[in-house]
Amino acid sequence: MEGTVDRAYEAWPDRLLLVDRDGRVAYRSGPGPFGFQPDDLEEAIDLETSGAPE
Repeated sequence: MEGTVDRAYEAWPDRLLLVDRDGRVAYRSGPGPFGFQPDDLEEAIDLETSGAPE
């Protein structure tokens, strides 16, 4: 619990992020809260999980 992930992915201002299985940022929203596009994030999640083995 050293906060490594928090420091690596923290954003100013807040953003919605999706990190893929390889540890890369697969989706990053605009600055929030007005830049948050939940439908875009949902689409990115669907793309990452469609047909991908767990």
